Amino acid sequence: MLGDSSHTLDDVGDASYILTYWDGKPKTVTDTHNREVTFYRPVERIVTTNPENSRIVIALSELDKIVATDECTRDGCVLPRDANNEKIAANAWNNLQIHGGGQLDDLPETNTRREIDYESMALLQPDVVFDATWYNRGDTIEDKVGCPCVDAGAGFTFKGSYEHIQLIGEVLDEEKRVDELEGFVRSKVNMVKSVTSNLNESEKPTVYFAPRGAKDGFYEAAEGRDFTRTESVYEPLTIAGGDNVAKYCTGGELPLS
Repeated sequence: MLGDSSHTLDDVGDASYILTYWDGKPKTVTDTHNREVTFYRPVERIVTTNPENSRIVIALSELDKIVATDECTRDGCVLPRDANNEKIAANAWNNLQIHGGGQLDDLPETNTRREIDYESMALLQPDVVFDATWYNRGDTIEDKVGCPCVDAGAGFTFKGSYEHIQLIGEVLDEEKRVDELEGFVRSKVNMVKSVTSNLNESEKPTVYFAPRGAKDGFYEAAEGRDFTRTESVYEPLTIAGGDNVAKYCTGGELPLS
């Protein structure tokens, strides 16, 4: 069928997919940083650079497309390890089988929390890189890796989380699974709200929420974390019936003063 053409059967398959599902045109999505990212072929090879994006790709049943990921996804931020770094919840580790066999920690690691090995990432020829929003390095990744990069993430609101799921699902053409996942999350949120919404304000405990503070001592320079830091908006705390002591503060992450 291809004759002397330089195109491959994969090229033909991609063209057929684009004609069928994208009306024969490239697809453009707007990421969390309002960057327009254009795709010229369907996504078959994914690199994730943080656990938040890895979790959603996995929840959308696209784990087999991940060809590399970050140290935190491999280490225990998606599936748990104990204080000795040994795997726990063995069934969960076994059930998340990557393409070709193996578990999450068998995936190649192309970035730590602070640094990317751009050369190794490029050699894997990903169709998309899902990067965290706090780095704002999508354009740099596109230039150095040579593929679309989507900055994707959410704050501590459910609206942001739903938008995060929708964005990744749009890139992966998994709209049906997006609806299922979002519906599942909403059902659990509503279940909690059905109990706590009946609490009087006087019944709600005042809560100081200190997420992921310094592990060693009062300050962790490498992470820039103080053990006193808090969040002015954390909706899981609110729907659980807590009264966030920092709720009237402006800004997001705040030091205790």
